[in-house]
Amino acid sequence: MGMAVKTGMILLTVWLALQICLACTMCWFQYDPGYGVYLMVHSVLPFIVLLMHFCKNTASMRWALFCTYTVSVVIGILAGVIGPFISDGAFWNFRCMEQSVNPSIGLYELTSDCKLLNWMMVVEVVVRLPFQLMIIFGMHRYTAEKSQEEALKT
Repeated sequence: MGMAVKTGMILLTVWLALQICLACTMCWFQYDPGYGVYLMVHSVLPFIVLLMHFCKNTASMRWALFCTYTVSVVIGILAGVIGPFISDGAFWNFRCMEQSVNPSIGLYELTSDCKLLNWMMVVEVVVRLPFQLMIIFGMHRYTAEKSQEEALKT
């Protein structure tokens, strides 16, 4: 493994580990549980496969890492873009929901002010996308180069 590739893999491992720590903390303290789940989708399985890749550096392991990270990014994009709008206040632990009793008819009402948070989540997904695509293309290039090297050796 080349030095640049090894450094990139180590940085990716540290980044995924930090995301897992942040997501676990958010879920544990019940602060924005939807965002914690969003980060977990991006991090847990690729982190495990990446650790296995460090132990067993084969073509099939590199392919598994590439596929796992790509699928987690796609699922994370869907969870980040659609999730806040479907679950509304639950995604943000009901911080943006206001409970009141309508005095004219005496009914309990929930009013949602989550639109800004929901759209900010979409903006975050869009901002993260180029970096994730760069990682995916780098992994694909690494997988293709290593597969060619292994084919030439045999």
